[in-house]
Amino acid sequence: MFQSIRIISFDSDYEILQEFRSSPTENKPYYKYQIVKKKNDQESKTKYIAAYYSVGREQKDTVKLFYLVKKIKILNLINKESFYHEDDGFIIVYPYLQNYQLSLQQMQKLDKPTKIQIIVQLSITLLEMTKRKISFNITNLNQLILIDSLIFINMQEFHYFQQSTDTQSLNHLKQFINQNFILAEIQEIELFNFDAKTMESFTESILQAFNLQTKEHVEAQFFRVFCKILNITKYQQLAAFQANSHIYKIQKLPVFEKIFSFPLTEEIIAKSTKIQGDDDQLIEDVKLNITREIELMELFEVNHEIAACFKYIRILEQSYLFMRYYCKNLREYFDLMDLNPTVYFTKLIVYTIAYQFIKGLALLHRAGIKHRDLKPENLFLTNENIVSGQIHIADFDRSKIHSLDIDIDPLDQTNTPEYNPPEQQIRRDPTQNYNEYSVDMWQYGLTIFEAANKGQYPGKKYCDNFDKYYSPQVIEAKLAQYKYDKEFVDAIKLCLKEDPQQRPEARVIENIMQSIYEKELSKQAKGPKLQSSQSFKWQKSQQVEQQIESIDDN
Repeated sequence: MFQSIRIISFDSDYEILQEFRSSPTENKPYYKYQIVKKKNDQESKTKYIAAYYSVGREQKDTVKLFYLVKKIKILNLINKESFYHEDDGFIIVYPYLQNYQLSLQQMQKLDKPTKIQIIVQLSITLLEMTKRKISFNITNLNQLILIDSLIFINMQEFHYFQQSTDTQSLNHLKQFINQNFILAEIQEIELFNFDAKTMESFTESILQAFNLQTKEHVEAQFFRVFCKILNITKYQQLAAFQANSHIYKIQKLPVFEKIFSFPLTEEIIAKSTKIQGDDDQLIEDVKLNITREIELMELFEVNHEIAACFKYIRILEQSYLFMRYYCKNLREYFDLMDLNPTVYFTKLIVYTIAYQFIKGLALLHRAGIKHRDLKPENLFLTNENIVSGQIHIADFDRSKIHSLDIDIDPLDQTNTPEYNPPEQQIRRDPTQNYNEYSVDMWQYGLTIFEAANKGQYPGKKYCDNFDKYYSPQVIEAKLAQYKYDKEFVDAIKLCLKEDPQQRPEARVIENIMQSIYEKELSKQAKGPKLQSSQSFKWQKSQQVEQQIESIDDN
């Protein structure tokens, strides 16, 4: 099963400036294309290319490939701006970047470091594409876009109907290097393993030839390659040494303004999960978690309630996920409550946290995603004034995607014992049918209980006595001094039911928290309204009529 999203008419979003038809001699994957601009866009006047691809609904493998390519977030791919699925084909809108297309004349003017950059980036990108089951044949320079020493593959030129193989993709890359780069100028090319049978071994030989395949200890693996590709000279390491990820804060790259239509924060984050240890199985599990997190991020076009990455690069096995920069997480906000309780702790703030958090969680559950590691550290803030900002759910490396064939024991503990529900702390009958979403509901309830308790953790790391910490009577007694609405306290009690089968669904709590939040907001004579983040254009898809239909592969 997979989903097909049909959006309202193409003409309602764009205005056609020019139209062209592809001739058979051009060997284009699309039969026509248009130069367009967005309607009501009088300021930027940015141009786009709308390419038309003809495919019948019976060509299900091709349709699946379209949907995979349109959502994939590999850094060095020029991805779609908009995507439309009609009965007889697809319309995919891409940024108009023809002015940056590579040509033979341009190649001759490039210096050696830039040419090395192109070779390294192409090999890394094509390797990642083979891992993602998308083989691309680099056959000519026009398929490539060069902006500020970053090379991009223009996916407008992807031949969905002439699917390549990994071997063909590798052979085309070897030919491309031999035809477009001069050995006398880049002598390291003679060290490439042109007899390599896999893209991975060929890429490894390229990194070795340029002395880039080094394993650092303080930094993430291949961090030197990462910095070289992105021309990063200044960065700040944010994560603690014992954290399971390296977190780097860097300045937003100017090239991002040219290839993304949504605005970004001036500083961005690159997250790289650590792959280390002597246990081979543990390392394989970490790699699986990395892949799971990437695929989950691609289910969302950087939603305003989810801290999704907007791009990623994976250098052999080491991934770097690009995300917007957040001023604080909720744990850090709780610390502020102790410093200035009259400013940072009010019923409206607590209700705002509860409502925003459950909105994002309900969205995840509707998409078939169980987060499994919800806690204040994984809730990011766009603004220190919570009522004026947004809370984004982050860190999905422990998550499970219902639609993927990834087997995770529902009783498997998360990385944070303090937020494990009782059924994970006390091993129960493995044959019992557990509601896996109930783990998230427990963690949501405990986090909101903590927020309502003035940011003070109300339980015990390894809870050996449920009634002592989480019984309805204990919850009421602990929160009585703050005079919360009865419905709010009752919602927390529902989420913290000892029996996972008795915990409510996210959508039920979402309705309750929305009502409580709006009622409290209405009490404020000049209360600020909750603003939706304008950082990312996913919100646009909520402003048009959508019809979601399931297509049965069988």
